[in-house]
Amino acid sequence: MSIENFKRRVRNLDPALKVRNLANGGTKVYVGNNASFINVKPHYPHHGHMYINIASTNNNWQRRGLSKYLTAAVVHAAKNAGFTNTSALSIHMALFPENEARARNARWPTSSHTFSRLGFRRVRNLGIPGHYRLNNNQRHRIEWNLNLTRPIPNVNTAVRARPGVLEHFRP
Repeated sequence: MSIENFKRRVRNLDPALKVRNLANGGTKVYVGNNASFINVKPHYPHHGHMYINIASTNNNWQRRGLSKYLTAAVVHAAKNAGFTNTSALSIHMALFPENEARARNARWPTSSHTFSRLGFRRVRNLGIPGHYRLNNNQRHRIEWNLNLTRPIPNVNTAVRARPGVLEHFRP
């Protein structure tokens, strides 16, 4: 269980996936021009725990399953690298101006759909569903968890399916 092993496994999944280190000890898995990415870091107090810190998908590729594939690739590589558990937080975020109106109108954060489809278990809801407030503790966020010691069929299916999601980004 090491970050170097994790990065090697991500690179082996697809040549279009790129990995780089972040200043806070985390790792960024991205594709294309860096607009679609997932930041992960090991959760140090808990041995074998990987935390999906932040995820963003370019709006042009969202409907093609890029978010689901990137998340599945990260989870698949984490399991194969020896991590035993992974967690994430869904929250209403608008990193790009074109996403802000959609985020404000959605009852659930966009990443909730991705995590539930991949088999993550909802641990708890925080805040009020449907509230999108940047500086308020009452905004809606959901904690998710996935045990990697058990079989993860939804993740494996998403990684193996690859319905041409990354064809545009391949070198």
